[in-house]
Formats: sequence, C-alpha cells, structure tokens
Amino acid sequence: MDRNNILNSIKSILKKSDYYFLQDVVDGITEKTEICEDLSMDSIQIMEFIVDIENFFGIRFDFSEIDANNIRTIEEIINMIANAKKPPSNTLIYDE
Repeated sequence: MDRNNILNSIKSILKKSDYYFLQDVVDGITEKTEICEDLSMDSIQIMEFIVDIENFFGIRFDFSEIDANNIRTIEEIINMIANAKKPPSNTLIYDE
C-alpha cells in the first residue's frame, strides 16, 4: 500500500468515527498535520486512534515502543503503518 492510500485510509478512519469530532477537517489532513496541535487530540484519543488503525489494517504495534515523540504527525503514523508487521494468522484480532 502506498503512502497516499494509507493517508486516505487514515482520513476514512477519522471521518467515520464520531469519537474524534474531526469530520469537518478530515479532508484538509496531510502528512504534515500535527496530531495534537492541528487535530486537538488528547492522549486517550490518540491511543483509540492507534487501536482503530490496528483494526483497520489488521496490524499490531508494539505499544512499548510508542511514545508521544514518535507519533506527533500523520507522517509518523504513516511510517508506523508502513513498517508494521501483520500478526501471525492464528492471532486473534478484535473486530467490532
């Protein structure tokens, strides 16, 4: 999946969820968009966003490696997705 497709998928995740309250600004999101400053997400929203990304892409992040310094922008989220490994096929992935 190329970066533009990942960006569009991120926009879709944010647009579909009422939890983020970002439906009006999603179309303007770029790789340079800052998650806290531009999207006004707090730490709980960011963690929910990460879980939504995992479920959407069928991937898992190592939460011990995630901190506020490596998820400041959408570009950094895209990099995390591009570098993520899919869990083994026998791993249960929660899906609502």
